[in-house]
Amino acid sequence: MIFSYLILAHLLGDFVLQNSLLVRMKYKGYLGLIIHSSIHAVLIFLVLLPIYLSNIEILLYGSLFIGIIHFFIDYTKVSFTKRSPKKQTTAFIIDQLVHILTLVIAFFILSSKSLIVPNTTFYEIYTNTSLIVFLILLIFLYSVVEVYKYQKINSKDKTAKFKINKQEAHKRVYILTLMYVLYLLISLFLTR
Repeated sequence: MIFSYLILAHLLGDFVLQNSLLVRMKYKGYLGLIIHSSIHAVLIFLVLLPIYLSNIEILLYGSLFIGIIHFFIDYTKVSFTKRSPKKQTTAFIIDQLVHILTLVIAFFILSSKSLIVPNTTFYEIYTNTSLIVFLILLIFLYSVVEVYKYQKINSKDKTAKFKINKQEAHKRVYILTLMYVLYLLISLFLTR
């Protein structure tokens, strides 16, 4: 569950809350990278806060670790992309893989402490792994696929503008939502 929330926070930071202005700022100087990395650290902190209320110190260290590492990963990607603009798609894929590796390391840091999660309705929903996975897939299908397609186009045509094909993205989201609802219905039926 912790790893699922780390992935969710990463997708929110890299694909939902990172607009084209912030991307341009990252390529112009350190301020954009600092803002972007800080967003990631804050997201990790906020998303995992309900689990770590009794141990905020480890959450703070984990969030700072992710924010600082995220800065250096993105700095490397920006530097590489400036030198080799035609390899933008490759840089994007490697960047995301290294971020995931960082999240795996953060997971081991964060899960090193045993946590007690209260048995309340909020925590029952909060710890529902299928809901977290659904949200991850939703963001992935809506944003990540479109960003990847743009990276491929932009590596060949520098004048290309990023624009989400909302019709295709909505279609993917509708299909995923339908599949998730079917999954819930089948789960309810099988558990009776």
